Amino acid sequence: MVAGRIPEIVIQDLISRTDLGTLIGESVALKRSGQNYSGLCPFHEEKTPSFTVSPIKNFYYCFGCSASGNAVNFLMDYHHMSFVAACENLATRLGIAIQYEDGQAPKKQKKPDEHLLHASKVAQDFFRNTLKALPEHHPVKKYLHKRTITEQSQESFGIGFAPPGWENLKNHLAQNNISERTALEIGLLTQGKNGKVYDRFRARIMFPIRDIKGNTIAFGGRVMNDEQPKYLNSPESPIFQKRHALFGLSEVVKAGKLDKVLVTEGYLDVIRMHQVGLPYALAALGTATSDSHIKTMFRLSDHIVACFDGDNAGAKAAWRLLEHGMGIIQSHQKIEFLFLPQGQDPDSFIAEHGKNAFLAEEKNAQGLSEFFIAKLTEDLQMHQMDDRAKFLKRALPIVNTIEKSMLKDLLIQKLSEISQLPVDRLETMMQSLGPQGNYYSPQQSQQNQSHQGQHQQGGYEQQDYYSNQQNSQHNWQQNNNWQQDNRNNNYQGRQNQPYQKGKGKYKNYKNYQKPAPVALPRSQTLIDAMLRLLLQQPELARTNQMQLETSPHITGFDLFQATYEQLRENPDASPGYLMGLWHNEPKGEHIARLAAEEFLIPQNSFDIEFTDGLYQIESIALNQALTEVAKTKPIDKEKLRILLEKKQIREQQK
Repeated sequence: MVAGRIPEIVIQDLISRTDLGTLIGESVALKRSGQNYSGLCPFHEEKTPSFTVSPIKNFYYCFGCSASGNAVNFLMDYHHMSFVAACENLATRLGIAIQYEDGQAPKKQKKPDEHLLHASKVAQDFFRNTLKALPEHHPVKKYLHKRTITEQSQESFGIGFAPPGWENLKNHLAQNNISERTALEIGLLTQGKNGKVYDRFRARIMFPIRDIKGNTIAFGGRVMNDEQPKYLNSPESPIFQKRHALFGLSEVVKAGKLDKVLVTEGYLDVIRMHQVGLPYALAALGTATSDSHIKTMFRLSDHIVACFDGDNAGAKAAWRLLEHGMGIIQSHQKIEFLFLPQGQDPDSFIAEHGKNAFLAEEKNAQGLSEFFIAKLTEDLQMHQMDDRAKFLKRALPIVNTIEKSMLKDLLIQKLSEISQLPVDRLETMMQSLGPQGNYYSPQQSQQNQSHQGQHQQGGYEQQDYYSNQQNSQHNWQQNNNWQQDNRNNNYQGRQNQPYQKGKGKYKNYKNYQKPAPVALPRSQTLIDAMLRLLLQQPELARTNQMQLETSPHITGFDLFQATYEQLRENPDASPGYLMGLWHNEPKGEHIARLAAEEFLIPQNSFDIEFTDGLYQIESIALNQALTEVAKTKPIDKEKLRILLEKKQIREQQK
């Protein structure tokens, strides 16, 4: 029976019971610093310790690179374990068995996919032994020698040969008690229209594709002649999905902690780089780089170099990686793009020019922002107003996919410089973007040229960008005076002025006085202050109910609401558990930073401070709801009356 999901309560228990200081101390030299530990960060190079571990709160955080998480995250990020393997590792340390949701602990039996992995291993050995048995004058051996693929590389990467003929592997698998059904399931055999089963790979050089543990999960086969397809990969199966697999992954993991990883297009590119002492190369199996690929590479290193052929296909592959990477990259991470001369790839370039010349090219790789802007402007005249509008139309929907981060802020600032529009105007534009369905592709610029002035989903009419900004801003402020008052969420910075009286039949309603500011550090925003209180005393979420008329437009409110709801369901959850929910996301990084900061408010004041902060959030939401009702035509007078009465009651209760 297949084990079910690991229940959230079990994960929380594993995290809370693990001695995080001991766990991390096995890999990192830590020194006691008050209630916490500190040491050199294992996720980036540094000379002064900025890495802190809190055993009480069950989380770690680096003030240098913002790496953060709990015990599970550390095993995944530092030791490259899967989520399930990390949980099982912690359970073993604690001497407990994980109870899965189907009520059964994992049994010491064969895993459901073990017979598939065994069949792949038998096939790999068959291909490898077939190659080794060939005479030196055989065309396959000559080809490998011509490509200067050494015997050591052939052994290391498990390179083999599928002989000509229709049933060589089929017969070998049968001799090893592997059923046709199993071999068909993972694509070692295939079935013709007449029902006949035969070898999928014939007369091809075979490259095993391995998972992070080194298990062979699929194959890529290259023909020796002009037969098509030139490369043939295994079909997807229970043990192989292209969007997750990377050629060379297990070899890169064996190399240990790396300064960077390089993703390229071909098997031979990867083998060549490893062979000359550059053990950080991977390949995406001839398919577009996926979100999963990028996340896997970022778990290996914070620096990804994308090296694609200098042709049209290479440009498309680079752009696809950029689109996926924009939504994943964090502030401490980096993606660069390396384009070799037309017609060359890492294999041919290194063979012709050598390792040092390739490293010199690597140093000139384009940064993500530089490549992004260069591609979007390559067919535009940026001194022309219309082309600047086209540029924004292309750029904003893509930048809008980036989570709030330093990278996003810097990109918006760069867009502001290029377009000559203020940053706040660009941010307003992005807030109004609809669902992102139609992204710009540089390869489509030629065919779309005649339509660039038209409105598209996720974009704007050209004239919208360069309308009279002064009048527009004046009108916006007049029409949004309530919301404008609420945009500054700083406790100390909020002006303590009453709202104006109502008009007409509502003129006798009492003026509303904003709540007095809570005594917190001057730089602390309302939402951050509330989050820190929850992180210090999670039961505040259970004892204080939030009642909102609408979702308030406050920076960071979504994170506060998600944290608040999590803690209402799990009041015993630690900051480490919360970080695990949003690991490798800006949310988790923000939670970690807030939890790591020193907290100076006395514990006996937590409840009062939280109640006052909640009152301010509810008041902002109520005022926002009033604004929304007042803007509707015709005005819903009954709803307006109810909201104003609620406002008066709240003031009387305060």
